[in-house]
Amino acid sequence: MKKIRYLRANAVTGRLLVAAAALTLAAPLASARAKKVSPADFTGTWKHAGSMKEKRARRRAIDGVVQTLPVVMRGRARRQLAARTTPPSELKLKVTGDRIVLTVGGHTVVLRFGAKPITVKQKGEEGTVKARFKAGRIVVVSKGGGGRIVTRYRLLRDGKRFRMKVRIKASPLRVPLVFKATYQRK
Repeated sequence: MKKIRYLRANAVTGRLLVAAAALTLAAPLASARAKKVSPADFTGTWKHAGSMKEKRARRRAIDGVVQTLPVVMRGRARRQLAARTTPPSELKLKVTGDRIVLTVGGHTVVLRFGAKPITVKQKGEEGTVKARFKAGRIVVVSKGGGGRIVTRYRLLRDGKRFRMKVRIKASPLRVPLVFKATYQRK
C-alpha cells in the first residue's frame, strides 16, 4: 500500500516538475516572441511565397462568396475575383517614420500612418487609400467602386516573412471575401 501511494505521489510530483520546467523554458520564448515590431521592420522587397494550400484556401473563399450570388452571375464573378485577388509576385515597402511607400506592379502610393485618406486613380477609376500602424501590423484601407478592401500586413516571428490578410466587401457580394497571402523577404 505504501509503495502505491509513493508511486502516485512521485507521478504527481513528476508532472508538476515537468510543468514547472516547461513554464521556465517557455518564459524566455514568450519574451522573444513579444519583440516589439516597428513599421520600419517591414521595409524591403518581398516576393510572394504562397503554397498550394494557400492558393486552394483562396479559391475556396472565392467559391464561398460566389455561391451567395445568383446563378447567372457566378461564372463571371468567379473569374473576376480570381484575377483580382491573385497576390502580386512582388511588393516593395519602404517605411520611414510615419510615412509608407507601397509599390506593387509599377504603381507607387505614398501614405502617412493615421493621416486622412488620399485620392488615387487607376484604370480610369477613382478611390481613396489610407494607412495606419496598429498592434504591430500595417493596415491599409482602400475604398472605391462600391467596395472596400482592408489589407493587414503582419510580420512573422522570423522577420523574413509576412502574412497579408485581405478582406474585400463590395456591393454585389453578400458576404466579404477573406484570404491570406505569404511573402518572403527578397
